[in-house]
Amino acid sequence: MEELPVAASLFMLAEMDANVTEISGTRLWTGSHFLSRYLWRHPELVRGKRVLELGAGTGICSIVSSKLGAVKCLATDGDEEVVGLLTKNVQVNGAESVVTARSLFWGDEPSAQTLLEELPDALDVDIVLAGDVLYKSELLPLLFGTVTRVLTSDDVERAFVLCHIPRADVTHDLVKKQITDSGLTFEEVNLPAEDVADAAAELEECPVEDVERAKLYYITK
Repeated sequence: MEELPVAASLFMLAEMDANVTEISGTRLWTGSHFLSRYLWRHPELVRGKRVLELGAGTGICSIVSSKLGAVKCLATDGDEEVVGLLTKNVQVNGAESVVTARSLFWGDEPSAQTLLEELPDALDVDIVLAGDVLYKSELLPLLFGTVTRVLTSDDVERAFVLCHIPRADVTHDLVKKQITDSGLTFEEVNLPAEDVADAAAELEECPVEDVERAKLYYITK
């Protein structure tokens, strides 16, 4: 398979608006980049699958999944302005036939019900994706509340693939504890050395320490 320069090949519209105070969804974070590259190396994870992306931001993971043969991608974010930006990214990349952008607040039942009223099968997916979404500790139980609901809704085997880079006080140890406290199991996946080496070159403002601290978790019930 031909190598995909993920960040360079997609038209991301992640410009900051002067009125936006929360930057998390309006830039391409290192963890999302790593996760996208991992998917490109392992297309079987999403090919023919139904994908849910949490904290999608620019939507790169969903867009890449659509290019790799996912049958349906629901890219979600808790910021309405970011969802608007995400929708534009999907359209510019010609992925609107596969990728749908919607609002979803983690751990919030009214938000989930609103989504399910519009899209009844929204949470009926095969794989959940999230890249670089844990930038404060209070997000941990909220994220895993939503993830646990999806993974344990029935007897179907599903997976959650998370690329995490420690930010603020959200260490890898805290993430691992939250996974086990949620009754889930995980496997740490080593990121290919060439991906680590290329990340700083492909992404602007990509701190070397982010690259070195990134870990990928394959999580199941």
